[in-house]
Amino acid sequence: MNSKLKAATPLWRKALGIFGAVLSLIVFPFGCEQSGDPRPSVVEEALGLENVNSLYCALEAIAPGEITGSGSEGTFPAARTVTLSAYEIAAYETTYQLWYAVRDWALRHNYVFANKGREGSNGDTGAPPASERLPVTCISWRDAAVWCNAYSEADGKEPVYYTSKDEVLRSASSETKVTQDIDDIRVKADKSGYRLPTEAEWEAAARGGKPSTSTSSTNMWNYLYAGSPNIFDVAWNNTTEAREVGDKTKNGANLYDMSGNVWEWCYDWYAANVGDGTVLDPSGPLYSTSTTKRIARGGSWYTTDDSLCSVRARHSMLPYTTVDSVGFRVVLQNP
Repeated sequence: MNSKLKAATPLWRKALGIFGAVLSLIVFPFGCEQSGDPRPSVVEEALGLENVNSLYCALEAIAPGEITGSGSEGTFPAARTVTLSAYEIAAYETTYQLWYAVRDWALRHNYVFANKGREGSNGDTGAPPASERLPVTCISWRDAAVWCNAYSEADGKEPVYYTSKDEVLRSASSETKVTQDIDDIRVKADKSGYRLPTEAEWEAAARGGKPSTSTSSTNMWNYLYAGSPNIFDVAWNNTTEAREVGDKTKNGANLYDMSGNVWEWCYDWYAANVGDGTVLDPSGPLYSTSTTKRIARGGSWYTTDDSLCSVRARHSMLPYTTVDSVGFRVVLQNP
């Protein structure tokens, strides 16, 4: 697709006592709250990190269900029936504040990143965060996957991503070509940690998480954008810079910025045809020499074509791409 991209951002220990209880009412270290219920959770080694506003770590539950496709666009076209298992997805795009805290922890625990990340579209690369709410940008798909594993481990969960050698993914290559050794990343579905959404999970969540066979234009599932038929209600696009997360109207699944602000990496390799028939938890094609790009969805602040911010619009980028209009949000499997 044509897109205008600007090149280049365990529980609290009792020993914390009253101080920890008071602090938890204000901000938590980077454990997330789920579905609006505060859940401070972080390993002991991480307690010395900068605090992260837990509001922007919130996760929202998406119920399992069967989606009967319609039309010809997106991940759910006619002649395709998709069943998705339950999952939780971040209500907000990953903030630079959260990225920075987790990356700082990760660097001290044998993780390696190709890029430091940027705060929004105008921040200094790798600098300490100045805002709680600007999204991280200038990170590759590889960086995002490694960060998810680090976030999982730091939060006392099991890393999800593994290399083709069946080793926990701990390093993001800066190599500007796609190879099996670097990019054949596997998901272990029995692990409890954070990961990128699949394209199907992303689109279902963007459309409100409640599939409907109704063809009514007032049915949120059929809205062109994430939560509204009007792009101005829900998306930052065709503007001058990335904006703070959560300023626009949320969609029916209580998610913000699924249309616009920054493109969001998904797990899948891109294929022009998503296929048909009945499928369970699809995650795109397997790695091959012909699969060179990863899915990115939602459009961005820099996107001039409104249609690219549609919940059905599919887009892809090379996994080493780093631009100031691309970020991500996480999914928690096995919630």
